[in-house]
Amino acid sequence: MRTKTPLVQEMLYNPQVIDVDRVDAALEQRGTRGEFDRLLRESSYLLTLSFLISAVLNYFWRAIC
Repeated sequence: MRTKTPLVQEMLYNPQVIDVDRVDAALEQRGTRGEFDRLLRESSYLLTLSFLISAVLNYFWRAIC
């Protein structure tokens, strides 16, 4: 999260995956840009947490087997 853009934004919210300009225009029109940015940050935290949990569980699973 110390990067310039959230992880989810790097992976999904980029011009190669979706029409970013169109989404940005709709967000500005509706006035929900701040909420969307918060959602991207929270999604990045959840994705990072899932990777961490997966790594910890894999480590302990390998230690047991």
